[in-house]
Amino acid sequence: MIYQYYQKRDLNSLHALTRKEPIPWIKENIEAHMMSPIGHIILFKEYGQILGYMAHWILKNGDIQIKRFGVLESRRGEGIGRFMFNVYRHRLTKKQKLIIHVPDSWLEVHKFLRHLGYRCNGIVDQRYRFILWNVNNRIEV
Repeated sequence: MIYQYYQKRDLNSLHALTRKEPIPWIKENIEAHMMSPIGHIILFKEYGQILGYMAHWILKNGDIQIKRFGVLESRRGEGIGRFMFNVYRHRLTKKQKLIIHVPDSWLEVHKFLRHLGYRCNGIVDQRYRFILWNVNNRIEV
């Protein structure tokens, strides 16, 4: 599996992958994320097919905030999600943190993050009830 930054030619494939998510990512929002100076998407591919993605912001303090991530439904349970998070964590400097916001109703995602060693730091957005997950790069998975 390789990983690479999103390119405009990946739009339709990425959009197709996200259509089966609880909150699909419409093409306009993918493009808006990429137009932001702090927005980035890393794609995880095998033989040219997108198996997973992670969309993030690089915050002013250098921390990385994961905004969205997903794995192709037919490939879940194969360790792709673990691989994706390990790639991110190994890219961090000692001072950076990896921060993830996840709706509190996405229990499967919470279980996955706990399994990877992340800890819940509480609700950060009452309107959407996002849970803040946080880990530094010193915790091994």
